[in-house]
Amino acid sequence: MTSAVADRRGRAARRSGGHARIAAARSRLADGKILGKRFTWVVLAGYIAAIIVVGFGVRFSAQPFLDQMQREAMTERAAARAREIDARIAEVVETILHLKSDESISRLVLGFDRVTYKAEDVLAELDGQKHVRHAILDYKGTPILRSPGFMLRESKAAFSAIEFYSAARLLSVERPLAEAVRLRMSDDDGMAHLLVVLPIASRGLVEGVLIVERVIELPTVASVGLTAPFSDSDWVVMSNFQLGMIGQWRDLSTSPIHARIGDTGYSLVRLANHEEIATLGWDLVQSVLFVVVWGMAVPFLGMVVFGRGVISKPYEALAASRQKLARSQKEVAELAQIATMSHEAILVTDRDQRIIWHNPAFSVLTGYAEDEALGRHPGRLLQGPDTDEETVARLRAAIASARPVREELVNYRRDGRPYWVSLSISPLSGEDGVVDRYVAISSDVTHKKLAERRLEDARRQTEHHALHDALTGLPNRRSVDGLLEAEIGSDDGARTLVRVDLDHFKAVNDTHGHAAGDHVLKHVSDALCAEIHETDFAGRIGGDEFVIALGPGRSAEDGVALAERLQSAIRRDVVFEGKTCRVGASFGVASSEDGLISNRQLLVAADAALYEAKEHGRSQTVLYTPEIHAGVQDKRRLSVEIERGIENEEFVPLFQPQVDAVTERVVGAEVLMRWQHPERGVLTPDQFLPMATRLALVPEIDRIIYRQGLRAAAEMERIGQGLPKISFNVGSAQIEDPALISVADLYDIESTTVAFEILESVLVEEQSSNFRFQVDRLRDRGYRIEVDDFGSGHASVVGLMQLNPDAMKIDQRLIIPIISSAKTRDLVRHIVGIGRSFGISVTAEGVETAEHAVILRELGCNTLQGFHCARPLNVVELLDMVEERGTIRPGQTGDDPLRAGHSEGTA
Repeated sequence: MTSAVADRRGRAARRSGGHARIAAARSRLADGKILGKRFTWVVLAGYIAAIIVVGFGVRFSAQPFLDQMQREAMTERAAARAREIDARIAEVVETILHLKSDESISRLVLGFDRVTYKAEDVLAELDGQKHVRHAILDYKGTPILRSPGFMLRESKAAFSAIEFYSAARLLSVERPLAEAVRLRMSDDDGMAHLLVVLPIASRGLVEGVLIVERVIELPTVASVGLTAPFSDSDWVVMSNFQLGMIGQWRDLSTSPIHARIGDTGYSLVRLANHEEIATLGWDLVQSVLFVVVWGMAVPFLGMVVFGRGVISKPYEALAASRQKLARSQKEVAELAQIATMSHEAILVTDRDQRIIWHNPAFSVLTGYAEDEALGRHPGRLLQGPDTDEETVARLRAAIASARPVREELVNYRRDGRPYWVSLSISPLSGEDGVVDRYVAISSDVTHKKLAERRLEDARRQTEHHALHDALTGLPNRRSVDGLLEAEIGSDDGARTLVRVDLDHFKAVNDTHGHAAGDHVLKHVSDALCAEIHETDFAGRIGGDEFVIALGPGRSAEDGVALAERLQSAIRRDVVFEGKTCRVGASFGVASSEDGLISNRQLLVAADAALYEAKEHGRSQTVLYTPEIHAGVQDKRRLSVEIERGIENEEFVPLFQPQVDAVTERVVGAEVLMRWQHPERGVLTPDQFLPMATRLALVPEIDRIIYRQGLRAAAEMERIGQGLPKISFNVGSAQIEDPALISVADLYDIESTTVAFEILESVLVEEQSSNFRFQVDRLRDRGYRIEVDDFGSGHASVVGLMQLNPDAMKIDQRLIIPIISSAKTRDLVRHIVGIGRSFGISVTAEGVETAEHAVILRELGCNTLQGFHCARPLNVVELLDMVEERGTIRPGQTGDDPLRAGHSEGTA
């Protein structure tokens, strides 16, 4: 039909002549355009109708599958978010567990330390924006430590003080040693409060609780629990109980989507969202329509193209060509204008890399005018002596291979000033596809490079400060450890190390002030730097402690000679603000040249040699020898054996009987500490107590002796040979330990009185209110308080009045010489008089002979203790003595007025 119309109009045009042909041509052009448009609109309408039908069909048939897909997807999403929350909680718990494992916290809870600053230092690592507060409770729930400003920070806390302190009940009966957590949403969006409860246990028993409240980020959670309103599209953290009841509370037709958050007892919950399902439905429709649109587009597009090709394509092609030409001309003009107005320097080169065009910004950046730059090679025009050759080589290689490249390099302006640029070069192809031009765009990055250089300088300065002592400028402990590990430890050759510790430095600080002390440290640092060899290494590793690592090839003799020179230099008087400061130094020298130790053991060996120098009068130089090495090995072996002995309870009690001065009947026994070593037999305290003290294990040993002594007393009482009194040596820290009574309550002791002997030094120490409270509490429970080693140099009558003990024991150093010294006898007589005036029973220690016993009885002592009465006995030997001599309670004799008024004793 279209062809026939065209033929008729063509014949009419030919008959009409020139003007008729022009009119016919215009008519055909108009008819072709109208027909082409109509054909396109019809095809487009059919195309749209097909898409709409397919879309509605998919929407209403896919509803059940969408419900299932939405639930599965949300369940998986809930599980992923729950794992993320659990990981955040676990991270916090792991951090607190790490701090809880510190020995200072367990020692505080177990009562071995009464001061809290060590535990506070450990828990200070918790401070920060995300930390709210913390506390340590004992096994009764009584707080023994809490974070500073606890009540002032109450407004920041999500849990009330009552909830905080009662949080220990979160620990379940079935799992008493497991941690527990509780969550509560913060007022800040995306934040929640986490309450972590960690048990502090010893030997399988919970001795206390560490409770920490912190803030964690839960950016996808709207609420924790049901404390805040939430919509169906919100994620909510609920307890397992709330999860079980939410269906009834909200009258839900389907169970909510949820995932458990580890073992915390909480779950991440989201209600079924039907609006979201509808949205997913339409998303699915859109996805299907996307496929259908493109799938059906091919045949429909074919119809349009074929129809238009036959009907109107020749005419439209001509119009499109003209339109494209006009658009291209416009784009070229716009691009030229943009390049001219750009602040980035742009230049174009030919294939020989000669500049054929550049914009004004290039002239501003480089200083070259247009006539100076055109025809020049950019590299020879702009590059200079500081331009990196490797960067230039990479640029040339990229240009040679006709590929884009981006680099940063130094260029030079026309006046010779350097500047940094970020340079991008891209090849341009002609109509034949062959690269015939290059465009280069340069950005001035000089300020950025200067900032990077300043940051690098700051980083280096910070690193230097981190590795060097701020006062002396010497390498610090961290730097020294790195040297010992990286260089000396890995060196196959023998090396020598010198440890330096100043003598009497504390006196300078105390007498002249810390400024004077700093001046002395600088003097010592200067002396070290002046005396050491250029290959040596000197560092400050502590307050007044230094270390010198001698260079390769330097021997132990060189170390000793260096120490002697430093000894003379350090001993010189140092004048500070008109004051003369004098210090000395002790030196420990260790070398691996004889094969006795390895390079990695040098610092430990030098410490041991330094310790020997300190022990033998200070201001000495001691070389690490095989004898010192053997001593170090013995101490190391002894420390391991002590720990094993505690674990196996090899420490046993012996009993030193105490007898009545008049009747010589047994009035009690003092429990003494012995070590039943599996290889060396019975060891006395002087053979192991110094090492146990250094290892801070004495409280553990005391606890073993305390339990075994009480067990022995209970057994003696069970068979009818009970002691009137059993005494234990304790410190003030143990007196303040609430567990002192609880341990005694474990044993069935009725007729035997438990007495605690406190060193005389407590009479001159500041007695805390808690100490006095615990003493009164012990007295109320029937325990006796006695003062040990009275007269040993710390005596205080005022302190004796304040403590008001039941008995005081005169130190054996005053008892032993009374046979030959009248002055000592008079002194003991006065001490006995003090005891009588205060109503305090007096016990004499160190009664070695019968003559001692007679004199002390005449002086008025109530009780005697020493080898004359009996040597330390085991429990069987003690039973024999009790059966042989009989017992009498302290004060139950009519011969002494001090004892009058007390009840009769029993044999």
